[in-house]
Amino acid sequence: MTNRATTTGTAALLHQRLRQDIKEIVSKPYPGIDLRIQDSSALTTACLILTPEGEDALHLTIEFGSDYPLKPPNVTIQSRTLHPNVFQDYICINILKTDVDGLYTPAYTLKGICIQLLSFFASDTIEQIDYGGPQDLVVDRRQWQDEEAKYRSPKSCDYHCMECGFGTERALQTGKIDATDDAPARWREGLRAHVEQIAHHSATSSGELLVQSSNNQTQWRKLKDLPNDLLLDICDFLDEEDLFIAARAWNGFSNLIRDYDIIRNRELHCFTLRGGLHHLDLGVGVHVKYKAIQSEFDLLSRQAFDECRVRTSVQGLPFEHWLPLPLSAKHWHKVKGQVTKSLTDISRQSGGQINPDNVLYSFMNEVVVRLSGEAQKYDGEEERDRMNGIVRPKSSLKHASEKAMESYFHLFHLLLCVSIERPNVARDAQSMVENFIAYRRTKADCPNLGYLLIAILISDIEVTEDFSKAIIREAVTRNVVWMLDGRGSNLPDLSFMETSDISEYRLQKTFEAGLTSYRLLMFLNLMRKVVRSVRTTKDPNTGGSKTMSLIELRDHLFASRGAPPYGTATKLAAEVRKIQQVSSFPQFLANMGLASPPASVFTQFLRDTVHDSMKHGYSRWGISQEVALWARLQNDPNVERPEGLAPQFMGGRLPTFFPNQPGGRRGRGR
Repeated sequence: MTNRATTTGTAALLHQRLRQDIKEIVSKPYPGIDLRIQDSSALTTACLILTPEGEDALHLTIEFGSDYPLKPPNVTIQSRTLHPNVFQDYICINILKTDVDGLYTPAYTLKGICIQLLSFFASDTIEQIDYGGPQDLVVDRRQWQDEEAKYRSPKSCDYHCMECGFGTERALQTGKIDATDDAPARWREGLRAHVEQIAHHSATSSGELLVQSSNNQTQWRKLKDLPNDLLLDICDFLDEEDLFIAARAWNGFSNLIRDYDIIRNRELHCFTLRGGLHHLDLGVGVHVKYKAIQSEFDLLSRQAFDECRVRTSVQGLPFEHWLPLPLSAKHWHKVKGQVTKSLTDISRQSGGQINPDNVLYSFMNEVVVRLSGEAQKYDGEEERDRMNGIVRPKSSLKHASEKAMESYFHLFHLLLCVSIERPNVARDAQSMVENFIAYRRTKADCPNLGYLLIAILISDIEVTEDFSKAIIREAVTRNVVWMLDGRGSNLPDLSFMETSDISEYRLQKTFEAGLTSYRLLMFLNLMRKVVRSVRTTKDPNTGGSKTMSLIELRDHLFASRGAPPYGTATKLAAEVRKIQQVSSFPQFLANMGLASPPASVFTQFLRDTVHDSMKHGYSRWGISQEVALWARLQNDPNVERPEGLAPQFMGGRLPTFFPNQPGGRRGRGR
């Protein structure tokens, strides 16, 4: 995962992370876990006493290497115990491994590791890897212990530790370190005392609470008159318990916590160094493979990427690049100078397939593609479970929706910030949309329709019915070649131009052939509507609605740390389910906000898109109308045809409809 830390700066960062981990478990202990530091200055070794419920206490030793948390701590057990995964002092547990079977990641805190160890010794069912068999085994721990006890009967309390006093009569002192000597901590104590006093004496719901200024003169101001930015800074220095006290003291804090999703934003820290945006440059690791740009969007600091050489996400996705995110105005000021290099490096690794100015468009597009894929996968699993009588929890789709929405908003916020720093980005987006409206819509003019739906978010153009219809027409036209050709849906019979006003076969098969594209278009449109809704706000002067400027929208997202509006993920998950249920063009059009035309009109529309595809050079007539008629009759025996046109056997050769490709037979459409 990483290279061993060697520099002084890196060592200091890692040591600070270790101090944070120890402080967390010592200051907020977990039942059944007692950590005692042996050397409070060096912090290299600790005694860990685990007491599984209803069982004897166990003594373990934790050794922290200089590269913790990049590498897991070395944990050994000194107490003698019967356990199928304990061999003398060695504990076989995946959370402490970094090999193929290992689950360790720097995202695990020391407290998390200790809780996993406690669960490991308390669990009655133990998974065993059967290296010689087809699947893993599950062992009943108590049955296993009963069998082993016939041959050996160890006592778990026979170990005596002179460092921590385990197994001795002398008084035990929990190891503590001073990791709180800083100004923010003193602020927290003062703020906590103040909000507790408010909560006890003068809590109201009207915001009539008072705070004293820090200048030499005593001045009092109402909390409700303070700007949100200042109140958010105050909240940043309160832990969750103190936040809840403040919320009980004044509804203004409660509203702030809800509106700015402060509890969720507490997760905005580097998964390796655990520091937040006030102390580290935060962004995400990015993996590039040809045109695909991927990220798990686990927040990672530049320091962890550059100095600690972290190159793997929490879930194990490798990455080669680091992209900063604008999580606040101050944070953006720190990291904006690194954005151009990141985008250029990502573009270079794509082999020039993605222009640096289009990297964020492509990245946002990939987020939507991934959500569409996750939704399709979930839909298939849900159907299989339904057939097998399995009740499946709904949380997985919601989680995927939440992840996608947060990722999309972070990238959009970055695009917004970049377009303000570099006005040509916004001008290019405006031109892209204006050109499309002005009928410059071919692949040469607009290579990617997904980019278009993103570009409109930073333009001053509203989506109209005509605009939506134009996008759909172009999407259907571009999909024709994949509908006809064997490399796609392999429906060459749809190149036959039937003479009937309505063709149910064409209506349904064209939709089925382009289902993936149409779903993606619905997802892109859904994301566009969500982001666009954030840009619409109440005009204080008129009382009506107005569209925020790019700067106003950027600052609004700074205040929310780039997060989507509260509750968006739940609504998105519901919309995702609706998209997955769309199975025809009328439903597709309704989802896109359009009325469905008569079937005869839409049948002719679909025939026209085939001709348009040929005209624009997206595809070619791979077979004649006579051969296409023969293919059509195999699936649609009652198809209407021009008088005198006779079917001609296709033969065994597979035609190609891609332009400039050998093979096939040229023909022309009616």
